Amino acid sequence: MLERLLAGEGVVLELVVVDELMVGEAATVLGISRVGARVRQRRARKVPAGAAGISG
Repeated sequence: MLERLLAGEGVVLELVVVDELMVGEAATVLGISRVGARVRQRRARKVPAGAAGISG
């Protein structure tokens, strides 16, 4: 799934969902602003399940 997302968007989503970090913490890890991390997370969540390689 994540490999089909844009690299930055997938990384933020992975840090928040898989590693259970807060968006602000993910931003710090990536060296980006909190707002930038929220934007990337929102974009990643908008990817349709089929396009992200999720079936079901």
